[in-house]
Amino acid sequence: MQEGKFKFPYRAKTSQGLKRFDSIEDVERELLITGHEAEKEGYNEGEACYYEHLFWANSHDLIDTKSQTMIKSFLYCQESNTPPFKSLENTPASFIDSWMIVANEIKLIKSQEMKNAKQYK
Repeated sequence: MQEGKFKFPYRAKTSQGLKRFDSIEDVERELLITGHEAEKEGYNEGEACYYEHLFWANSHDLIDTKSQTMIKSFLYCQESNTPPFKSLENTPASFIDSWMIVANEIKLIKSQEMKNAKQYK
């Protein structure tokens, strides 16, 4: 991963050309543009933002500690086949919603990586 590659202020190439990034707000605006462009072209927004941001932002700047912990928890539960709560009735709806979003994005990213791997064989 490219952690620490981009330090404010910096210039980086985006789909719209060379841009100056002075703050995380500039990065967030670029993510919105990327998502909008992807949607307009018929691509998955989350997948496009995941791959495109690597060219102009640090991943660790985009995912807060709470979200990183939540994603790690999801992956741990999935890999170890451990339920996150005692029962489905004890699981908050917001947790299930978040789980579904993360699981769907991971599935899409893995699918794209498999397509790319087949393409280069």
